[in-house]
Amino acid sequence: MRVPLSWLNEFLSKPVTVREADDLLGTAGMAITRVDVPGWRSPRIVAGRLGEERDGTTFAALPAPEPVRLPAGARPAPGSMVAVALPGARLYAPGSAGTAHGLDIVPAPARDGDPVGLVCTPAGLGLGPSGTAIVLPPATAPGTPVAAALDPAPASVADDILHLTVPTELADCDGLWGLAGEIAQRDRDRHRVTPHGEPGPHGDGDTIRLSVDGCGWTVCAAILPGGAAERMPDLLRDRLRLTGLDDDDPVTGAVRVAAYEFGVRLVTVELSAAGPVDVTVGGDQAVRTGPAVRWPAELAVHVAARTPENTAPPRLLVLAAARTEVSADGDRCDRAVHRVAALLAPGRPPVRATTEGPAAPRHEILVDVADTGSRLGLPLSTDECARLLTGRGLTVRAAGPNRLVVAIPAHRTDLRTRPDLIAEIVRLTGYRALPGTVPGDPVPPPRDDRSARSRAARDAAVAHGFQEVVTPMVIDADAPVRTSALHLHRGGSRTGRIVRRSLLPGLAAVAAAQTGRRGRHLDLVETGAVVLPEAGDHRERPQLAVVRALPEGSGPDAAETALHQVGAAVRSAARAAGVPVLTVRAAERALYRPGTAVEFVAAGRCAGWMGLLAGSALGVPGTWTFAAAEVDLVALLADPAVHRRLVAPPAQRTIETDVNLLVPDEVPAAELAGLLRAGPAALRRAGIVDVYRDARLPDGHRRVTVRLEVASDWRPVTRQEAAAACDEAISAMTELGVRRWTPPQEQSTQDNNRNGVIR
Repeated sequence: MRVPLSWLNEFLSKPVTVREADDLLGTAGMAITRVDVPGWRSPRIVAGRLGEERDGTTFAALPAPEPVRLPAGARPAPGSMVAVALPGARLYAPGSAGTAHGLDIVPAPARDGDPVGLVCTPAGLGLGPSGTAIVLPPATAPGTPVAAALDPAPASVADDILHLTVPTELADCDGLWGLAGEIAQRDRDRHRVTPHGEPGPHGDGDTIRLSVDGCGWTVCAAILPGGAAERMPDLLRDRLRLTGLDDDDPVTGAVRVAAYEFGVRLVTVELSAAGPVDVTVGGDQAVRTGPAVRWPAELAVHVAARTPENTAPPRLLVLAAARTEVSADGDRCDRAVHRVAALLAPGRPPVRATTEGPAAPRHEILVDVADTGSRLGLPLSTDECARLLTGRGLTVRAAGPNRLVVAIPAHRTDLRTRPDLIAEIVRLTGYRALPGTVPGDPVPPPRDDRSARSRAARDAAVAHGFQEVVTPMVIDADAPVRTSALHLHRGGSRTGRIVRRSLLPGLAAVAAAQTGRRGRHLDLVETGAVVLPEAGDHRERPQLAVVRALPEGSGPDAAETALHQVGAAVRSAARAAGVPVLTVRAAERALYRPGTAVEFVAAGRCAGWMGLLAGSALGVPGTWTFAAAEVDLVALLADPAVHRRLVAPPAQRTIETDVNLLVPDEVPAAELAGLLRAGPAALRRAGIVDVYRDARLPDGHRRVTVRLEVASDWRPVTRQEAAAACDEAISAMTELGVRRWTPPQEQSTQDNNRNGVIR
């Protein structure tokens, strides 16, 4: 649902800002997912100096020269300062009468050399009818946002467009009337108003005989005189287009405006006969209807004239329908019909009739207010709960001290059990009224899955650029590293095959077979099983082996680098497996070259070895050298994984920004931190990270790095909103002489980024 903020504010005694609407509607269970700032106030519309045309392409300084697209019409003179909309900017789409209708989004360039921006017209900026490109003051700096260049702010149709998500169960919030009611309920300084006046009396009750057969519906009917208005007001047409709706003709436009404002279903019927009429809604027969908005199929309309005389011009029958419980909220059906009449026949009050259909079945839920309040930590009272629920169309009656019986209408399918009703009470009270609590029970530790930890260790080693291979577990008996090997027997005699006790010979053989990689190193990793008979246990033990094979001619520096890479991969594998500390100490191992072997120690036990090996030690011909590590996963994973303390993630995404400030020495750090914490509401946390002094800084100043966290309780914040909140917090300290600090060599780059230049 797209909501122009100025249109919503017409239904409130005191206007709300975007931030206030986000907060008040968020506590009601709705979410503002995006805010469009179209027209001249958009930060994506900047000033640019128009240059000469080159090879059929027009360039503008933004401040760097960029290709731009000109609007239809006369071309401004070179050197003129114009408004350029960058990709992502939202402009008002010009209508047939020259006014702004709907929104257009400036597309990004499809390929190199395409225009990166559009030179704006007054209609696109919301500053007037269509025409040639708007010209800004010549002294405006290129790249300056147009909103800063237009001082004072011009009178225009510029508005904030809220993209609002409304849950399906909140049927009374489908229109501006219901949204204003939710805001007024949570802010006692505001109350809901009707900007177009209250409906008058119904008139002659015999002119319209209205009967409703639809169960649970309330219908209001009105007859408008002929000679309807030929054109809607331009402001309403503009607003209707901004919501994504069209005004094909005055009748359609008036029906859509009333339905959007009051959240009802509307339909029209042309009457060709004069005199009283009988209208049946929900019958078996139906007449042909005119423009309609969400009119339910079960409410078929039948009209019978009591006198068959023709009349000219034909009259218009307008029907508005809403659920009985929803319609009771300020008689919104009457207000919607009155709104249509004011648009199509101003100054001529219509004849109206309102009737309710048969009552819909309801189910009842018993709620203990005192017990609910104590469990939630809310000071709930019976009268307050009854007021909140009655205002949403629920029938409430007392059932003893602190007890209420609530009758749930059929259309509230979300309220079926007592917990559902308690959740509705919390929503109506406001989620922010709930006190913060800490779970009483400790968080149970996760199950120690060693297989998953082994896979995590392997994946971490692969992430370091090592290629995973799989080698056979059964090898020839004359293979190297066969001391105390486990021989395989068949029929009481040896078969000449043994079960491997190390992964390294297999990896060395794979490396030696890569004859096409002469002169280049090869990184391999394997996770597999070995058998160690000397341990007295012939069961398989999982191992992790990491190898970098160095070809002939590799010097000491290459060997040292290889050991460093292999060690880094092993440490990453250990951390991924839940072993945060893996100690390395010098040791001697027969297989490795003297002076190169080290031992991995985890929790006081040996978990593996690392060092340099000659190819001959692994049975590989040639002059290969291997930086190898082999880790016993049984020893490494013997202890449960060490997990970090569980921290509940925020409900919405937060953005952290580090900002360097140039602070005078006389401004204490405590005062600086206090001013930051007293910044805008979106700035949730601010702290000092570092204090630094340098010869490049002016005398009597220091550089202070602060970390600012920007967040919203109800929606993710954008980078632009975070930057705006940080700028607002920093601008509040300019009186103390505090400003942003940027190294001289970075100044030009940051200026381009701030001005929106696209590279």
